[in-house]
Amino acid sequence: VVYSGSADIMVRSFERRIESFFEVHDEFLRKQTICILAYNLKDNVNAYQLNEDGTYTPMTVEKGQKPFNIHEEFYKLRKEDVLKAQLF
Repeated sequence: VVYSGSADIMVRSFERRIESFFEVHDEFLRKQTICILAYNLKDNVNAYQLNEDGTYTPMTVEKGQKPFNIHEEFYKLRKEDVLKAQLF
């Protein structure tokens, strides 16, 4: 089951505006959503890590790891890539 929604699903959001949250039923759209999330988690070029103290540290490409730039990879994305997308 895949859900999507607007904003950040924080209490402050619900107090001041209307937020939507819904289940994605279409199988291809579910796969596409998983692919987008997986690509975001793989990005080690543009991403930042949120630290416990509230500061952010840029992600770095570890030794032996290939750079994964989400912006470049989305241009290469094919339907076959979406269909085999997995988070873990």
